[in-house]
Amino acid sequence: MEKYYFKTAGFSFDTCVEPCQIKEGTMIGSVSCQKCENLIDKDKPCNYTGQIDWIKCKKIEKAKPKT
Repeated sequence: MEKYYFKTAGFSFDTCVEPCQIKEGTMIGSVSCQKCENLIDKDKPCNYTGQIDWIKCKKIEKAKPKT
C-alpha cells in the first residue's frame, strides 16, 4: 500500500484540509484520522512539531475527496 501525502495549510502547514469521505467530520491526517480503524500505518511524528506527512489507509480511494 502506498503512502498518502495528505494536503495541509496554515502557518506551519499544520491544518489538515481534506475531508474524509467515509467518516463525516474527519479530516484526512488529523488526530481523529490517526485513531481510525482503517489506518494501517502513519509517518513518525516530527520531534519538533509533532506533525506527520503521510498515512496509509485501507480505504484511501474511497476516503479522499474527488478531484
